Amino acid sequence: MARPQVYQNRVTTSVSLERNLKEVADALGIKISSATTHGLTFLIDHHIKSGKPVDTRILKKWSLVKEQALDDLKEYLSIEQDKQTILSTALEARRESESKLDEKIEVFNDLTDRYETITRRQYDPAIHFIRVKA
Repeated sequence: MARPQVYQNRVTTSVSLERNLKEVADALGIKISSATTHGLTFLIDHHIKSGKPVDTRILKKWSLVKEQALDDLKEYLSIEQDKQTILSTALEARRESESKLDEKIEVFNDLTDRYETITRRQYDPAIHFIRVKA
């Protein structure tokens, strides 16, 4: 899932597209505003790298745009890393609790009127009473 588009100094434009191109983008969940931004970024980078002359004011403006995009990506990456840490911790806790379900415990079975050893997974509080060790 792509990060939401954030604008610092938004300008709204009208863009004409081939219908098939828009239908494919819609079917793939690609937003036209994101596609336009990424397409312009690619084309501007290509133009600058081609060695064609570019006014220094434009280069400065482009540098600011790229720095903002980099800051946005760093923030997004930080959020995604935090999510990954939380998910990893939750997964580890679940694995740990599931492994405890296979531990053996000694219980008194009210149906059979005797002590027995079962796994925590088999424990049923309606018929089992955990044996307290003295």
